[in-house]
Amino acid sequence: MQHWNSYWSKTKSLNSFAEGEQSQGYTGDIADFWNRLFSTLPSNSTVLDLATGNGGLAVLAQQSNPSFTVLASDAAKINPVALYNAEDPIYPTLNKIKFIAEMPSEELKFEDKQFNLVMSQFGFEYAQTTEALEQIFRVLQAKGRFVALVHHKDSFISTDCRYGLTVIERIMAADGLFEQLLDFARLCQSITDKSNFDQQQKAEFKQKNNSLLTLFKSLQQNCANEVELDWFNLLAKDLVPFMMNWQETNEAKIKQIQQSFYYFKLRLADQLEAAWSEERSEEIIKLINMQGHTVNCQPFDISQGRLCWVLDVSI
Repeated sequence: MQHWNSYWSKTKSLNSFAEGEQSQGYTGDIADFWNRLFSTLPSNSTVLDLATGNGGLAVLAQQSNPSFTVLASDAAKINPVALYNAEDPIYPTLNKIKFIAEMPSEELKFEDKQFNLVMSQFGFEYAQTTEALEQIFRVLQAKGRFVALVHHKDSFISTDCRYGLTVIERIMAADGLFEQLLDFARLCQSITDKSNFDQQQKAEFKQKNNSLLTLFKSLQQNCANEVELDWFNLLAKDLVPFMMNWQETNEAKIKQIQQSFYYFKLRLADQLEAAWSEERSEEIIKLINMQGHTVNCQPFDISQGRLCWVLDVSI
């Protein structure tokens, strides 16, 4: 869980693995899907965003209907409001939402029949399914709904993540790039007068710097396609400054970025493991049917291709 705690506490983004406009909330087909659902709810509905992260879906719900009472829970140590300030356009909306940290989906601390809607955007699938469903059905009102968009093993998101995991594993290989960066950092730290190398330091610096550049180029050239190359360039932009601004490079900074890469790798692996296959979706349907609820689980396709599963349960 520490890799998610670190991400949500340090990343000024409402959604995971999101950049640019998407980091400030859901847009496009995803927003359209949820807004259609929100329009069917009565005014003054009470809504729970399960596994909320930094609140992307909760914010969308609150914006869609200010009369909603929106709560948002997550197993991680979340505190989205702390990442923003009063000048941020999203700040007033975040302040209206009640965020509850360190509350796993399997252990919801809410009253029975409290919510008109429990929803989840790429979060429910990370939980223990049977235990989480038991809690969700307990807190839903009669005629309430549980709707989740769930990662699909064959989605373009999963495909992209597989490429990303491959690239990050190459970069983090034992005795590879990070070991050379650490060795380079130790040399940089040992040079006390950084404007006046002695001959031995000059020779050693040149050798280690050239070795790093050679390895960088090799890793870049080993990218099998444009997607892998995009991933490499995304990750490399955090590493290049350690060579370019070598005067400020030290072992502690390299270890810090190495830790962040490791956490990134774990998040990618979690997402791929959580994604549902056809067989898994059928298992979930049977499990919910056995509990006497109406359930539908279908793929959701958009212009880019397969996005996810839509799980829709009526109580």
